Amino acid sequence: IFIGSNKALNKEFNSVAENLNNNDFSGLYGHPAQTSLVPTALRYLGIQIEKEWLLDGIPLIDEVGVRKLMPAQSGNADITWFSDEDNSIEVYRNNQFVTQISSTNQAWSDNSNAKGIFDYVLVQNNTPASVRLNKSNIEAAVSWDAFRAYFFRDDQKYVRFAKVTDKADSGYPKATNNDSWSGFGNNAPLLTAAFEKNTSTSYYFFSNGQYIRYNNTLDKADSGYPKPTDNSTWPGLGAYAQNITAALRWNNDKVYFFLNDGQYIRYDLSNDQVDAGYPQAINNDSWPGLGAYANDITAAVKWNNSTAYIFLTGQRYIRYSINDDQADAGYPVKINNNNWSGLMKP
Repeated sequence: IFIGSNKALNKEFNSVAENLNNNDFSGLYGHPAQTSLVPTALRYLGIQIEKEWLLDGIPLIDEVGVRKLMPAQSGNADITWFSDEDNSIEVYRNNQFVTQISSTNQAWSDNSNAKGIFDYVLVQNNTPASVRLNKSNIEAAVSWDAFRAYFFRDDQKYVRFAKVTDKADSGYPKATNNDSWSGFGNNAPLLTAAFEKNTSTSYYFFSNGQYIRYNNTLDKADSGYPKPTDNSTWPGLGAYAQNITAALRWNNDKVYFFLNDGQYIRYDLSNDQVDAGYPQAINNDSWPGLGAYANDITAAVKWNNSTAYIFLTGQRYIRYSINDDQADAGYPVKINNNNWSGLMKP
């Protein structure tokens, strides 16, 4: 669009922001945005812009607010911005003051345990700018085949992820309920773990100690489910039915159940029972590279025969090599739009 003015415009209009966290579309985000039009008009009319209005852009006249505020596309921050000046920024979460930081940081992460959809407002030079983030965690994941996977979040939404294009399908997230997942019934908010037995069957476990066998082909739960996760249905697993936090299908007909106390159980699908000697501690001997995160695991998924992903609290994840039986170097890292495009979209 064209932007014209009979009043001198500020540096948000006159200078291109470079080296942004998001340089897509040949650096388009470094230029003035449509979101600046409303705040510019308000300021021209002498109307004080309030942080409660959650306007995304900043005015193009007079004082400059936080420039190019956006969700982080890489690294371990939650949000990033551009700054060529050194002054203070006030940070608000859902209209509540959180902290004060320096504009030179150009990145910030909310390290609180807050979960859900949050509106963050950063106020610089008495000028607010807003960004919305999803601070939920991945609570279960299942890879149906070579083309698609499903991720369930603890905000009771799920995302269908295209493995070929490596991004979430359009139209997601959607609500996790009995309409979208036939047979889940009232258990949908209680989902805590899932794994795929094969391309036609997957299993879903709930925090109330029940589970569902799901027909992937018919896209609905098999009749007679949910059933209790007990020693009749899952021999040896019954005592831990309400402690399961993740499940990971391995290559050798084994399923690993991660528990919320930092232990894990190995289940043999061929013999249909828990292997002797379990549960055992999750440490760097049993799971090299996972030891420090034994109590942080929220979900796991076998991506292919060589790679698995372990998801942690704080929107972090670890890539785990099935072939080498160890976590890959450089992990955990934070989920962002570069490594899991669209997965945490509000």
